[in-house]
Amino acid sequence: MSDVSDQEPSNPNPRRAGIFRGMWILMAGDRLRYGVALASLLAAAGMLYLVPLVPQAVLDVALSDEPERASAVSRGLIDVIGGPDRVRENLWIPALMIALVAIGAGTFVHLRQRFAANAAQNIAR
Repeated sequence: MSDVSDQEPSNPNPRRAGIFRGMWILMAGDRLRYGVALASLLAAAGMLYLVPLVPQAVLDVALSDEPERASAVSRGLIDVIGGPDRVRENLWIPALMIALVAIGAGTFVHLRQRFAANAAQNIAR
């Protein structure tokens, strides 16, 4: 009678592991490009999440009659910008922040496309 702990764990899908191993081999020499593309994708996604958060925070905290009901994230963002009073007096600050974050997100989307395309072209050769 064999003990269960003596048996090697079986791979539920050995074909899938082979696919990933094959992709890893194909990516040789371009792994850094794919890594930069992945990091750019994550940065762009995070920044694109911030774009609608800024006006929401301005409306919920700086321009609201009940700013204490706003989320902690909205209150924290307004505090980073300079506080509710400063934002209320200078609405150009959040507008500039929206523009800068959107430009940054667009830059990261461009970098993702560029590095992924270069790596894919090198693999196709």
